[in-house]
Amino acid sequence: AWANEKRGDWQHGQEQGERAMDDHNNAIGIGFGSSANSYQDCQNMCMGAVNSGDTINKYQPGSTPNYRIKSAY
Repeated sequence: AWANEKRGDWQHGQEQGERAMDDHNNAIGIGFGSSANSYQDCQNMCMGAVNSGDTINKYQPGSTPNYRIKSAY
């Protein structure tokens, strides 16, 4: 995940706020991946986070949001 985000920074001029959103979402997914018992379990946890609004899915260009990782992840 980190290498993909760095590539976005270098090759596509990814904005700082978009990068913060991606880092936030990646941290949630990494936490799920490290605690899941199966691929399906991880997939279910990720979809649950998307559906509950725990992940950030809409970035507004030019914004610099401050996302915080929930300690539960």
